[in-house]
Amino acid sequence: MGMMPLTQLKKYKADKCILSVDGVCYDSGLTTYHAQEADVNISMMERSRKTIIVADYSKLENESFFNICDLDEVDYWVTNDCANPELLERIRTRGIEIITC
Repeated sequence: MGMMPLTQLKKYKADKCILSVDGVCYDSGLTTYHAQEADVNISMMERSRKTIIVADYSKLENESFFNICDLDEVDYWVTNDCANPELLERIRTRGIEIITC
């Protein structure tokens, strides 16, 4: 992938950034298995007003290799209604609006 996506992203601003991640963890925040994906996600978040995460319940409390950000930097999380309600409520205390479907 190289530096090209990061260079291109610096040219844009967005109202919303919608990301899919590999892990959503109360303590370690958002994570992914790929370093370059983490870099692109961070750049996208920096260039956007709001960050929306789309990740199913299996990503909850899953921690992968590369950190993207703390949960405090996320505005919304869209997930399915199979997620553990107690864990979701704990995540909500970090200021994230969680939408289940």
